[in-house]
Amino acid sequence: MGAGLLHDVPLDELASGFEEVVLVDIVHPWLRPRATRRPNILRVTADVTNTVAELYRVSDEPDLPLPLSKPTLMLDDDRVDLVVSLNLLSQLPCMPLAYLTGIGAHSLAKRDEYARDVIAAHLDYLARFRCQTLLITDIERLKIDMMNRVVERKDLLFGLTLPRIDDEWQWRLAPCPEVDSRHHYDRRVIAVRNPH
Repeated sequence: MGAGLLHDVPLDELASGFEEVVLVDIVHPWLRPRATRRPNILRVTADVTNTVAELYRVSDEPDLPLPLSKPTLMLDDDRVDLVVSLNLLSQLPCMPLAYLTGIGAHSLAKRDEYARDVIAAHLDYLARFRCQTLLITDIERLKIDMMNRVVERKDLLFGLTLPRIDDEWQWRLAPCPEVDSRHHYDRRVIAVRNPH
């Protein structure tokens, strides 16, 4: 689920090892030629948070609560034997938050509460699958100066923490001067097997 542009995903190996590989995203980027080469790779367009439609309905009504996330996609499908949540956890609330911020109808506290709920609900969703699950996600944005010192950190999980981390690495998302003439921008990325 949530495989982004799939540059680092071993799609050929997955397609060879599984009867069917289902890529789930709310919007499938156009640049996915590898995803269309194999007949057993399917793309499903879906909102895994189950909040977006309701969020737009209540977005300009500050007195109405923002929706709670209750993901259910594929939970009742006994054929699912591996779920990978890839580059998704920190991204789930991004577009809804940008929309809510743009219209300015809900407070920052309500927006942050919505983001925390979406992230926590996704972790609970992964725990409800009866098969193996793997979470790979960025959890922190780092701004790094030319002396390789971290000068700014941003928590991408809105204060939520994971009970454990199985692996961790740093990804240079935007090396200097791509975005900033004096700083690099990295992401702290983690992997968790069966995040229950």
